[in-house]
Amino acid sequence: MCGIFGTCNLRQEQRADESQLERMSRALKHRGPDGESMFHGPHMQMGVCRLEAMSRYGESEPAHNEDSSISVVLDGEIFNYDELKVMLSERGHRFRTKSSEELLAHLYEEFGPDCALQLNGLYAFAVWDQVRHRLVLVRDRVGVKPLHYAVDSRKGELIFASEIKAILQGGEIQPKVNICALRDYLSYWFVPAPETMFDGIMKLPAGHYLVFDGRNSDLVEYWDLNSLNSQGMNVRREYSRLDYLLRQSVRRRISDQEPVGVFLSGGIDSSIIAGLASQLVGGDRVKTFSVGCEESSYSELEDARYVAEHFGTDHHEVLIKCDIFNLVRKLVYHTDEPLADWSLFPTYLVSKLAKEHVDTVLSGDAADDLFAGHERLMADRIDTYYSRLPRLVRDGV
Repeated sequence: MCGIFGTCNLRQEQRADESQLERMSRALKHRGPDGESMFHGPHMQMGVCRLEAMSRYGESEPAHNEDSSISVVLDGEIFNYDELKVMLSERGHRFRTKSSEELLAHLYEEFGPDCALQLNGLYAFAVWDQVRHRLVLVRDRVGVKPLHYAVDSRKGELIFASEIKAILQGGEIQPKVNICALRDYLSYWFVPAPETMFDGIMKLPAGHYLVFDGRNSDLVEYWDLNSLNSQGMNVRREYSRLDYLLRQSVRRRISDQEPVGVFLSGGIDSSIIAGLASQLVGGDRVKTFSVGCEESSYSELEDARYVAEHFGTDHHEVLIKCDIFNLVRKLVYHTDEPLADWSLFPTYLVSKLAKEHVDTVLSGDAADDLFAGHERLMADRIDTYYSRLPRLVRDGV
């Protein structure tokens, strides 16, 4: 991951406070320890803390189009980079680097904010359009990459960052509890977008982009999961399509040179990913990582070992033996706002283990919902059938 950040004030001609950008960069250094780049202009300043593993060919950021009228900072990766570059080159765009950021600058030049519709990837990026005097923030379809912002309509100013802590570095926004978000948290165990637990700071929702011109900040939804039409689906055809899409998804995310890391719990989702990666590059090049407890009833290590042995992966494990309470302060700092999910602790520990061997990993996180891996989903399915029974039968059960 990388960390992006910046401020935009279209009512000021003088340069903004450059020390503010430096403070924001320091707050995000953990996201990108391999280097930083910044861009300063009369109305706009932005930068990135870069993790080389996520920066294509190690190019610097921000990136620009041919006449530098469009500038881009990116956290993430564009998986259909090669196809898009061919299309843009055929339309007359000329590339100076091989970076995904420069690709986005040309893509925006061609399609405007709707360039997001062309993308296959996980991304959060900011575009400064000097000609139109506007800032555009974009977040990927399902919100893998975070992006936060705050707007001061009086000053005509917007500040954005990958994490809330960087936005607070400016000093203009004082930490204050968002009561509506607190209510939502107590209901859902997390704070749904676009709110955050901090009053005045917003999340850019998944599948949205925001256009800020100093007067208005227009939020536009460019993709919605509910828009997918499942009517008239042929089950056999969809099985084949799912297999194809899974293979393509894994293939796009692995390197021919680097080892492939996979978080492996032994469940449906992570086992599919480990298996496909092993088929594509060979099990000996796949490093799997699992976390478990000493209490066998709470541990998934046995299932994970079975899958790793079946596919012949280079398997690594870590047991939860540390004092969990000592991790609370660290995890609260990194999550920025409350999240009632105990899996934060094992995820942190297995990530720490994986970092000793690889720079990036594949994960089946959230796929349990797609493959009905949660027991509550199976219970809901049973309840659906139960509710169709005649009342006399139900009362007699």
